[in-house]
Amino acid sequence: MALFPNGPAMPDNDDRHGLTDLKLKKRPSRYASPQTLQGEYLRHPPALQIKAIMFSFGFCLVAIFCYSMKSPPINASENVSAENQYLLTRDSYIHKFEKASVNINDEDEAALKMLDIQLKEIIGPVNIKGFSANGKINLDTLDEGSLGFDNLDGIRFEGNNETLCVTTEFLLRSYLSNHPKLPANMDALSKSGEFFFHVFNEDAAVSYFANVPIKNSRSLSFVHAFLGLFSQDIGAYVPDTLFVFASNHKKIYLIAASAKDLITQIPQCENIWNTFNQKSSEAFEKYRASKLENKKAFSDSLKFEEEGFNAYRQCFDKEAKNQKFFAPLSERVQSIIDRLQ
Repeated sequence: MALFPNGPAMPDNDDRHGLTDLKLKKRPSRYASPQTLQGEYLRHPPALQIKAIMFSFGFCLVAIFCYSMKSPPINASENVSAENQYLLTRDSYIHKFEKASVNINDEDEAALKMLDIQLKEIIGPVNIKGFSANGKINLDTLDEGSLGFDNLDGIRFEGNNETLCVTTEFLLRSYLSNHPKLPANMDALSKSGEFFFHVFNEDAAVSYFANVPIKNSRSLSFVHAFLGLFSQDIGAYVPDTLFVFASNHKKIYLIAASAKDLITQIPQCENIWNTFNQKSSEAFEKYRASKLENKKAFSDSLKFEEEGFNAYRQCFDKEAKNQKFFAPLSERVQSIIDRLQ
């Protein structure tokens, strides 16, 4: 916002600085002695003319300053959206807590409560069947050194074995700009286990297993769902959680819903894991037999384990749609989507 939206009042001759005409006017000057008042025009000595010009210029600057002081002060919030104001407030607390040398638990809690109020005003009411009406800020802490720091900005709602996080596209874009390793493309982001880890932060990584198609998303501009897993280790674990990413151009809805009661192991996928796991175990035995000297054997052990987990998940992605559990799984996803519309 300009300091003077319509510009300050100017003289008719647009003499903004009072210096358009430096000649003395046809009027007596308080700088002139009676002896100088000869004829129609004032005849000042050069020194007095310079003083008069300097006085005129200084008077003009003082006048402009006084005018500006009478103008209403700029309200910074007029140029800053509520979302930007929230981010500025959040970052100011993070910066403050970085320098703290004492326990900041109470201050951290108070700051989160204030940010919670701001976020709820930004996001507005959220009334989705199956979830609590009153959510809370998705951030666990503003202390960078604490567990739970750096969650996605949003409001979190709990349901029956379901968790919902609601944010805005603006806040999501801001978050992604600070996390360049996350996909910037919405389609890729909706399949990213790392992204959903930052959303729900259950002290465990999120792994993608299988796409679950959506039949109907009338009022949503984008929607994607996948079967995945929260885990702190890799292995032939059965995926047990549905992850949903939905957008209606204004709000982003992110859901983690339990599917433990539906999913069963796929034998051929488990066999693939077992094959790689056997190779990993054999390589690790070589490493132990070398009295921990054979670094390549140790590296191979880790490589086979990682390759086995990737192959196991790829098998699930391919075979899930052929399993008996897939139809009820798809129905459960669709029921979640229907509640969002």
